Amino acid sequence: MPVFTTKLYDNMRISQYILRIGIFFILLTAVLAVQAQEENMKTLFDLNHLLDYLVAAFLISVFVMILVIYFREKKVKEEAERLNAQLALIMSANKSQVWTYDIKQNKFTTLSQEDLQETLYTPYEFSQFFEREDFDMLRKVIEDIKDGNLLTDTITVRGAVPKDDPAKEQRLYEVTISILSRDRHEHPTVLVASQCDITEEHAVAEKTNRLMKRYQTIFNSSQVDMYFYDADGFLTDINDKALETFKIPDRKALMEHKIYINHVPAFKDIDISQISPMFISSITDIDKHKREDEKIPDIRLGGKNYYETNLKPLRDKDGNYQGVVIAGRNIQSTIRKRCHVSWSNA
Repeated sequence: MPVFTTKLYDNMRISQYILRIGIFFILLTAVLAVQAQEENMKTLFDLNHLLDYLVAAFLISVFVMILVIYFREKKVKEEAERLNAQLALIMSANKSQVWTYDIKQNKFTTLSQEDLQETLYTPYEFSQFFEREDFDMLRKVIEDIKDGNLLTDTITVRGAVPKDDPAKEQRLYEVTISILSRDRHEHPTVLVASQCDITEEHAVAEKTNRLMKRYQTIFNSSQVDMYFYDADGFLTDINDKALETFKIPDRKALMEHKIYINHVPAFKDIDISQISPMFISSITDIDKHKREDEKIPDIRLGGKNYYETNLKPLRDKDGNYQGVVIAGRNIQSTIRKRCHVSWSNA
């Protein structure tokens, strides 16, 4: 029986012994009381009669105890099987495994996910499941908990690659170790560990990190101004080129001001919930807006700004709106060149 239901079973057995003793004395008293009503109290404690009473009480108590033990142990077994089934289901759903470490015996015990069968391992045998340095980390945590320096700890360890299949993917585990039982002096006797396979989750996280680094590299190295507004319409990212264009000295301070997309004069009439791909050209008198309707105090650019932008909404695979990416550029120099060419031709 797995170690987790053994304690429940032991507690039930203790209560059974107490119950047996109680039943015996209750039955003995009942037999004596019934007999006392039928016979003279002077003969009640006659040695021959008393022996008969004791034998009868013993036989009755044995019969009753057999029935009680049968039904109680059946109930304990059913409860243990129910708990084991729940534990196996949880372990399977979470891709996890449970193992224990007996400090006194210096043995590791694993529980299979299918039927919770126990398998014992020596420290050397158990170490073969992990990379050597990672198993050393496990032993360090075990020693710290055993010495009272820790109550519980969670670490990430690598599984060992099978020597007969070196091409097999290495697994990654998150292991949480804590105390399962103590002795009468409150010293840990058995430790329990929950070992969860996080290989796939770690791979997804690594891929996300790589994509984010690639995004940041492309976003910040772009030769045009780039902005990202989230689904609620707030600015969440801006590249270095845009900061340079509008002479914004502090990216962090800009983000703390919670810039809403409608705070930008060229986008003041945009409905964020109905946004669609669009191209916008605008002429903004920045000095006038600073005097009359200051919404972005971080901008240090002045005068009239000739600007064109390309807006593209982002949606997930289900079509849910996630935000909008905006690419823009200052076309003031282009306008001036056109005007100069037109004037020269005239």
